[in-house]
Amino acid sequence: KDFCRTKLTKTAMVQPAQHGKFDTPDAVANLERVYKTPDICKQRAKMLEILALKEGESILDVGCGPGFFLQDAATAVGASGRLAGVDPSDAMVAAAQARLGSGSDVKVAGADKLPFEDHTFDVIVFCQVLCYIKDVVEALVEARRVLKPGGRILILDTDFGEFTLFSSDPDRVQRVIGRLKGMMADINLPRKLPMLMQQAGLRIQATDAIALMSVGTTSTESWVGNMILGSFPKMAADRPDPEHPTDSEDFLEEQKKLSEAGHFFGSGNRFLFVGVPA
Repeated sequence: KDFCRTKLTKTAMVQPAQHGKFDTPDAVANLERVYKTPDICKQRAKMLEILALKEGESILDVGCGPGFFLQDAATAVGASGRLAGVDPSDAMVAAAQARLGSGSDVKVAGADKLPFEDHTFDVIVFCQVLCYIKDVVEALVEARRVLKPGGRILILDTDFGEFTLFSSDPDRVQRVIGRLKGMMADINLPRKLPMLMQQAGLRIQATDAIALMSVGTTSTESWVGNMILGSFPKMAADRPDPEHPTDSEDFLEEQKKLSEAGHFFGSGNRFLFVGVPA
C-alpha cells in the first residue's frame, strides 16, 4: 500500500482556550497540507506497522482531525472492524465524517470524557495530542476505561526541547521555539511518558523514535521546513518578546539564507510508545 496516497492529519485535544485554533476551515486545510509531506507519510506507515492491526479490530483515534489515519486503518481492519474518533473541533469532526462516511463513528468530544462504554476498543491512538493536555494521566486512565482487556494504546509526541537547528544565534532559536509553551501544555512530554504511563496503570510494550530531518535545503514541503519557515516564525510574530522584537524576522531571514546556500540543518524527534494495561 502506498501510504502517501492518503494523508494522516491530526489535531490536538486542547484546553478550551485553544479550541479556536483548530476549529476553522483554514485549520483543516493547513493540517492536511502539513501531513502530505513525505516524512509524515513515513511516520504514519510506522504507526500502522507497529500496531499490526487485524481484521475486525476496533480503533479509537483521540484527536482524530479530518480522519486520515482512520481512513488508512480501515484497510487493515476491514468491513468487520470499527472506526471511531473524537476531536474537540467541530470543523475537524465534520471533515472526518465526510471523509469516512456512514460506517464510522466520529464525535465532538475531549480526551477527559470519552463518549463510549467501558471496554469498547482494541486500539486507541493519541498522535501529537497529549502534549496539549494538562492532565495526561487523567486522559490515559480514561482511555484505559474504554480499552478492551488485552488492548493497546499508541502514543506519539514530539520533544521540542530536542529540536536541533543550525544557527549563528542558538539563543534566538531557543526563544523562538520556546513560544510553543504558550500553545502546548508540555513541549517536552515524551521524556516524561514512562512515568506518566506507569501512573496511569500502563506497561510499555514497544517504543520507537522517528527523526524528521531536512539537510542542505528545506521548504514547506517537509515537516521540518514547514515548522522553521512557517510555524515557528509565525508564533514568534504573534507572541513578540519585548526584549527581542525582531526575533521572528531575523530567525526566518537566517534560515532562508542557510537553505539558499545549501547549509540548512534541522531535525525534530518524535517518540512512539505502545502501552498495555499493567
